Amino acid sequence: MKVARTTLIKRFIASITAGMATLAPVSDTGAALFSVSAVIQEQIGFDAGCASHMGGAISGSGISSFGAVSLAAKDCITPAADFSYFSFQGKMTFAFFGGDQIFADYWGQFVPSSPSIFTLKTSFFDITGGTGRFQNADGGENLGRLYGTEVISSDFSSGWGLIQVTGDITGLKKSKKGTESSLELLDLADPADGNVIVAINELPESDSLALLGIGLASLAFVRRKVNR
Repeated sequence: MKVARTTLIKRFIASITAGMATLAPVSDTGAALFSVSAVIQEQIGFDAGCASHMGGAISGSGISSFGAVSLAAKDCITPAADFSYFSFQGKMTFAFFGGDQIFADYWGQFVPSSPSIFTLKTSFFDITGGTGRFQNADGGENLGRLYGTEVISSDFSSGWGLIQVTGDITGLKKSKKGTESSLELLDLADPADGNVIVAINELPESDSLALLGIGLASLAFVRRKVNR
């Protein structure tokens, strides 16, 4: 039953995000909008390479302005003295159909809105390069923005949630509009805590993720009625 419910969640997310998918229009100068909406999972733990000795490893998949995308990131996490927020700084890689990649630096803060729910605040990213058609990619003059909400385990060792990236990308190689690949979303554990649904709906300034949150909340409501 758990496997069936997880599969249903994956298909439901895929149907919504696929409906939001659009290929980014590329101008003659090679500039375009870069946006990503993805489901993520994170592992948090000791990292000797971080001054705080705390780091996070993130993986995820979803949809972007260039089609289906998977992402991987690694960052250092530093808690405030009173633990009212956590700062992070790291590097992220976006991988697209065909193997082309975009590299970016990212940083910001995540703030607890409840004991287990954290929301990204004043968070940014800067595209630094890539491979294939993104070999000369750059973020342009303005920094990109990160939005998202994550549910963290009680022992602060893992989490899952949603993230949105939006900004500019320049230096693109022109290519013909191709066929987008199908989505392959992460296998998510069936959340036992009802607060998970609340967390998804608290994503700030994100129309597409708000739509996704509403859909997931509706799905959760239906599941609860069926389970009764």
